[in-house]
Amino acid sequence: MTDRTPAEPPTRSARVILVVMAIAVITALVTAAMVAGG
Repeated sequence: MTDRTPAEPPTRSARVILVVMAIAVITALVTAAMVAGG
């Protein structure tokens, strides 16, 4: 069974984790672009 659709609604902690992960991915992409461009 997959936990892709949890029964309980997403909590603030889960949302914060998603935001942090998104920021980390964007930062990594920007850094890679700067390194490749520079």
